[in-house]
Amino acid sequence: FDWLQGWRGLGWLLEPLLARDTSRSVLHLGCGNSTLAEEFYDQGYGRQVSSDIVPGVIEFMAARNRTLRPEMQWVVADATDVCGSLEAESFDLVIEKSVLDALFCSDRHAADFAHFLHEASRLVKPRGIFLSVSMYGPKQIL
Repeated sequence: FDWLQGWRGLGWLLEPLLARDTSRSVLHLGCGNSTLAEEFYDQGYGRQVSSDIVPGVIEFMAARNRTLRPEMQWVVADATDVCGSLEAESFDLVIEKSVLDALFCSDRHAADFAHFLHEASRLVKPRGIFLSVSMYGPKQIL
């Protein structure tokens, strides 16, 4: 389920960012039950890892995609601290959809933002891309 944006709304942006190179690696931080990773895969981008803090969501998504999309990887991880789960500089594209929106609701949002952005920048390869998709405009976040 994608309540924000799926491939239809983001594909026009994502493909040029990846130079339409389907061998590039993609990390979906805080994937939830979003269909974006599946839609990415169906466009030929097979090197994907999706992570979420909720084990049940990851189990559900892994089971749902086990047969149709066997190369996809699913990892239980806290997006603000994935050191033990994912290696640094491993991904050409790190994308998050509304993780920052959710962190904005926390009493510790400033610290959570800092930890999350540190992890995202640690995970993206040199010259890679971090993309944040939010329901808020820049003036509302800053």
